[in-house]
Amino acid sequence: MTIKEIEELLIHAKESMNESKFSEAEQLSRQCIENLTLHNDNIQSLVMAYRILCESYIKRGIYQQAYLIAKQVLDLYEQYLSHEDQAHILRLIGIIKLENSEFEIALQYLEESLSIFKSLDQDYNGALCLHDMARIYYNYSNYSVALEYFEKVLLEFEKNNDKIRIGKIKNNIAMIYHVQAEYHQAISLYLEAILIYNEYNVKSDLATSLSNLGVAYKGISDYENSFLSFQKAITIFEELNMNHHLAQCLGNIGVNYRDLHDYERSIEYLKKSVTMHQELGLINGMAMFIGNLGITYSQMGSHVQSLEYLKEAYQLYKDLHQEVESALFASNIGHGYYLFGKYEQALQYSHESLPILQKNGRQEEATGAYRTIGLVYASPNYMGYNCEKAEKILLEVIDSYTHLDTKLYLYQTHEFLATLYKQEHRWEEYAEHIEKYHQLYIEVQNEEVKKQVDRFGWERKLIEMEKEKEIEKIKNETDKKILEETINFQKLSIEQQSRELKNTIEELVRKNSLLQHIQSDIKKIAPHTIREGTEHIKQLLDRVERNITPLESNQQLHNQLNEIHKDFMYNLHEKFPDLTIMELKIAALLSMKLTSSNIAAALFLSKRTVESHRLSLRKKCGIGKDDNIYEELSKYMV
Repeated sequence: MTIKEIEELLIHAKESMNESKFSEAEQLSRQCIENLTLHNDNIQSLVMAYRILCESYIKRGIYQQAYLIAKQVLDLYEQYLSHEDQAHILRLIGIIKLENSEFEIALQYLEESLSIFKSLDQDYNGALCLHDMARIYYNYSNYSVALEYFEKVLLEFEKNNDKIRIGKIKNNIAMIYHVQAEYHQAISLYLEAILIYNEYNVKSDLATSLSNLGVAYKGISDYENSFLSFQKAITIFEELNMNHHLAQCLGNIGVNYRDLHDYERSIEYLKKSVTMHQELGLINGMAMFIGNLGITYSQMGSHVQSLEYLKEAYQLYKDLHQEVESALFASNIGHGYYLFGKYEQALQYSHESLPILQKNGRQEEATGAYRTIGLVYASPNYMGYNCEKAEKILLEVIDSYTHLDTKLYLYQTHEFLATLYKQEHRWEEYAEHIEKYHQLYIEVQNEEVKKQVDRFGWERKLIEMEKEKEIEKIKNETDKKILEETINFQKLSIEQQSRELKNTIEELVRKNSLLQHIQSDIKKIAPHTIREGTEHIKQLLDRVERNITPLESNQQLHNQLNEIHKDFMYNLHEKFPDLTIMELKIAALLSMKLTSSNIAAALFLSKRTVESHRLSLRKKCGIGKDDNIYEELSKYMV
């Protein structure tokens, strides 16, 4: 192959990189390298081919291989390298170390690269180094320095009208707003970056910004747009074999499902993410989602498993010298020990995490650690029980959560404080905080039920997206299995929707059950209130009763039950025409394996009434007393 042909191959390799065709870029650059070894006089072209190969590996998260290539170039060709080529290779090694969370080493390489570019008066390439250094300061949680660097870099890119790089900077500035919980500003900047990437068809960066956007939407509880953004990102990551980004995206989906109390799917996605990160040798990402598994198990009440995962994540971050991340999981470990009644360990981990989180502006997480300390001192079984200290801390925590507008933790803290006052027989203060707890609880639960109901709309959009992907596969592949999967897609989607409906109904059941408990609780404290407190109690009872929501009065949920199970109820009615409408409805709920207690709470019936309908169902459908009613009814599902 002639030098001219090799040069043409290099041009094509660069074009492939720009178009995110990484496999093609790697193939072309390898071809160049194989032929250029025969022409050692053209070192510059050889180095360029290695650079393209290295950059492609970085994009795909194959960092070890990328490092070996960059180091090989430095070791073998250092004496032949121009100053500019040397600076480029040093920068690539800096990026690899950055991605592997070796921040100090990364900074050394980038500073060396920047120094060379400055000596060559190459402001643009110097700006690229500053951009990577800003990312390091971001990872150090030094957001002011990171923002300062990004803004300097933005000016340089705007001067050169480099739209794609401008998109990168907007994405990275968005990340700073994002981590500081300024989600709306972050979303706006992510969308600006996405518009640029769409215009110039930069798929890899487009997918990355879509993934970031999904996390930002989660921050404002917009789960529809969050899931849709993740799904779009995943499609591109899979296409480009960007497995490290795919692993991150899957983990974020797992976190979403945890927020929606779908713990089974949360664990499924989180474990997939952990496995992928482990296979890729990405310890940072692995630690993050191991820790999230710990949080998920904690929310499920599986505290032993939770602590195991949390401790593993904590230690991994300790080994990586990532102070903030280890502090985050130290806080969670502290709370886990509190739940186990191991108060000294709870205080140890909470006190360790608190100053680090405060110093790095992680206000919500710091408040959580501080709350655990307050809960320990409020625990009557703790040898160091101190009501005054606990009261002071919990009141400060309430102020902080009020400022942060974090209703979930706020109502919980009001309940904890009310419990403390109850222990001390301070009934007026107890009544004040239990009322605030009930009020906020109702608001949160109403939002939660709405969130669950809203899922159906965007779950269907996701299903449609998946369906389109499968159809596209069939156009390009003749695999019989894919065809069969597509044919069965409708059945699978119905099963999925049924699963989601079950989760939603269970949320409604939990809300109704707790509200009924609250009714009882309020009636118990009523005799301890005086003067205007009595009126407050009456108002609170009215509010609670108004918010108990039988399934029958939740029209949207009621319609979804009828829609998803219409074929089931039709088949059952055709076979057993004597069944009443209520019996058909209870049959649909039973087919979802809901208990009599849950059905009673959902339909606002007595458990005895539901049991009576179950007995009638068995008789009319010929289901024996020893037969499994759930399995027998499921036979009539489409």
